[in-house]
Amino acid sequence: MKTRYYKVWILMLLLSSVLLSAAPVGSQFTYQGSLTDNGSPANGEYDFRFELLTEASSNNPLQVLEFENIEVDHGLLSVELDFGAGPFIGDDYFIKIMVRPADSTNPHTALLPTQRINATPYAIQSQFLDTTGATVGQVLKFDGNEWSPGTDDTSSLWSDRTNGIAYNSGNVLIGGSNSNQVSTDTSLFIETSAGDSPIRARVNGGTKFQVQSNGGTNIGGGSVAPTNGLHVSGETTLNNDVTVNGRSNLQDTSILSANGVDPLIVSINGQFALQVVDNRGVSVGPANANIIPPPSGGLYVHGETELNQKTTITDDLEITGDAKHSNVATGYGFAKAGVTFSCGNVGSVTFDYFNNINDQALSVSNGANAGSCVVNLPFSYQGLFFATNAEVNSGTVLINVNCIKGMQGGSNEVVACYVRNLNNNIVVAQRVTLLMF
Repeated sequence: MKTRYYKVWILMLLLSSVLLSAAPVGSQFTYQGSLTDNGSPANGEYDFRFELLTEASSNNPLQVLEFENIEVDHGLLSVELDFGAGPFIGDDYFIKIMVRPADSTNPHTALLPTQRINATPYAIQSQFLDTTGATVGQVLKFDGNEWSPGTDDTSSLWSDRTNGIAYNSGNVLIGGSNSNQVSTDTSLFIETSAGDSPIRARVNGGTKFQVQSNGGTNIGGGSVAPTNGLHVSGETTLNNDVTVNGRSNLQDTSILSANGVDPLIVSINGQFALQVVDNRGVSVGPANANIIPPPSGGLYVHGETELNQKTTITDDLEITGDAKHSNVATGYGFAKAGVTFSCGNVGSVTFDYFNNINDQALSVSNGANAGSCVVNLPFSYQGLFFATNAEVNSGTVLINVNCIKGMQGGSNEVVACYVRNLNNNIVVAQRVTLLMF
């Protein structure tokens, strides 16, 4: 009997059903090869036998698949093999291939060597793991050391919002609509419990920006911000409009302004309280500096002014209301008017005077008796205090100079002065000084 020699080159491919179909992938895979018959490419029909072995030299196949009348064209063949999902649990397997002509009744001829099944067919195991692997609804997960079955977690800590994203287990919303979130904001919402800082930004390990649990904001690090206010460590330059509704603790503040712009305006309940205007003047009080501007580089005060310490003024000071000083008038007070004169029943003379109230002249007229005279005031003395001093011709300082308010005449009033010696006798005074505060 003539012996036929066969040789086959084999290519095993795993078929995937994810082409155009939605059906699940099966356990079959494609076995392709090139068969030669007596040294020439085979043509015609052949019978094939495929034995699944645990060892290459084993004679006890686990499974056997037989195919009849397989068409071989110019040596090329293709067979669909399906040993089921059970065998492929991770162990090595081999396939022994046997062949004969389709019209032959002779035994199949074994082709050598036995073919080892490589890793590709094991990809189907992800769909058919047995009870030692994954069950329905489970997937393979890598725990850092090996792949093991586990439940596929389809949930997420984040969920989509319209044009944004939200953290489901908290109160974080970035962009979009708030949907069922606590916040009504649509940009960013962060909520925290008392004692925590909801936002903190660090640079090189140091806090540079922090929203604190008291509602205050700290910029640049350092001290705790005032409640619902702002604490800035370092210089602060403001080049545009700034509105502050709460407390602000600013150590250094630089405010720059162009010509024709008022760099600083402070309002309380809708009324001006402090204004620095473009002529470098300062206006204090409820008057609008646009209507009543302060003097250039000077100060305008609308309302009463109380000075508790010594004050030095090198430029004009304009006060439209009363100026109240808490210290002794002779110490640091302001003298509103003053006059020096001789005092007698004849020859009373005004030597000198000043009038910071309305700049009008102060005059003195004779009294009825020696040592008495009348000071004519071109303003009302209501609310004024008097300080007096007198000297006799010999230079002896008298201890009793009494000036009292005379007739009230509205804006023009008089003060009557009497000069007495130690015996309480009226005498002529060479010089009397009267100051009004």
